[in-house]
Amino acid sequence: MTRWRFLAFAGLIVIVVGVVFTRAHNSPPSPEVAARQARGGCTQAAGAFRRQESSVWITIGARVSRILPDEYGKYQHPRFIVQCPSGQTVLITNDVSVGSRVPVHRGDRVAARGEYIWNDRGGLIHFTHHGGPAGGGWILDGGKLYS
Repeated sequence: MTRWRFLAFAGLIVIVVGVVFTRAHNSPPSPEVAARQARGGCTQAAGAFRRQESSVWITIGARVSRILPDEYGKYQHPRFIVQCPSGQTVLITNDVSVGSRVPVHRGDRVAARGEYIWNDRGGLIHFTHHGGPAGGGWILDGGKLYS
């Protein structure tokens, strides 16, 4: 094999390995793994709220207390509020131009992973879809994972 063919072959191998590595590390978890990650309930959200943190990635597990109208701007965002046993509420907003609409209903127990932004109402979680910073997030509802 000539030197140039070897270099081309080696470059191709590096690209393939990079693609496989990226997909493996940026793919959403299985629904079972997502449910396990949300077993902490509202612990991460409570800590971020108490410390008034923003731009932190958290996982939350709580009941849907309210469905809000979609928010329209540059992108469409279905929104709903979850309520923690402590009474803290967290707004979940999901960009459906990137991710999938989640058919949540009031009373559903959901889990979500995304970027937490502090506010005095309990905070919000966005980037609940694939892509975005930190590989993106997801929403688990009814045993189905949406990302």
